[in-house]
Amino acid sequence: MATFGAILSTQDIEKNALSAPTPGATVSIDATLGNIFKWTAGQNETVNITGGQQAGRKITLMITNDAVVRTITMGTGIVSIGVLVGTALKTGVCVLQSDGVSFYELSRTLGL
Repeated sequence: MATFGAILSTQDIEKNALSAPTPGATVSIDATLGNIFKWTAGQNETVNITGGQQAGRKITLMITNDAVVRTITMGTGIVSIGVLVGTALKTGVCVLQSDGVSFYELSRTLGL
């Protein structure tokens, strides 16, 4: 992990790695761990970004619903168009990009 104030390379910003955050009422995402975050929601959840707000960094959230429709709220560190309401047994994908402070939603696709 880079120290505060360190200059990061393109490799740091575009780290191609899959990470599986722990599902729960609150899901914490550390964007320094990868660029794809994939998990199955077993309840309504709030997603917070806890680290890695490097300007230019893009991350993808791939959230699969269990057998129930789930509502995913974008929380701390995310600026989005609103909640992501999934489809039972389907995956919703949300792409975000950081300005160095927050991650802004670029696109979303539901029902995959």
